[in-house]
Amino acid sequence: PILFRRVVENVEDTMSGQRYEYLLEGSVSPAILPQLIVRLQSITDQVFKDGGAILEHERIYTLKGSGNASVTVYCRRSLPPLSDKSAPWQLRYLGLPETSTGQSQDKRRVVSMRSCIMSSVAGNCFKFLEDLGFRKCNEHVLKGHFFV
Repeated sequence: PILFRRVVENVEDTMSGQRYEYLLEGSVSPAILPQLIVRLQSITDQVFKDGGAILEHERIYTLKGSGNASVTVYCRRSLPPLSDKSAPWQLRYLGLPETSTGQSQDKRRVVSMRSCIMSSVAGNCFKFLEDLGFRKCNEHVLKGHFFV
């Protein structure tokens, strides 16, 4: 099975004018993957000329704090053939989830928010993170499709 997980951000409901974020996650048989991609493309915006294909290298660094507190930083960059060899690394920090009720008329809807800070970096960002006390805890390659 193929595992897919992608966030589709800033989807606007034309009736209410509100924006929503959706997460799609699951396992798909390789035999039906092309059909799923076509169906997802038909219900999403076509903003990518390559169909939203991604091939990225990601390293995850964690800084342990006192108690159970920790800070996690994601380092990611595109890999060839989807980018040139000099693609910059992107550092991304995701804050802790905060749950609140939305400001909409439907007060029953619960909203989960988290801050996100992203920055492109030049040079050896890994040495910098390790000098700050971060330790690499995971490294992987992401291959798939991005739908908006």
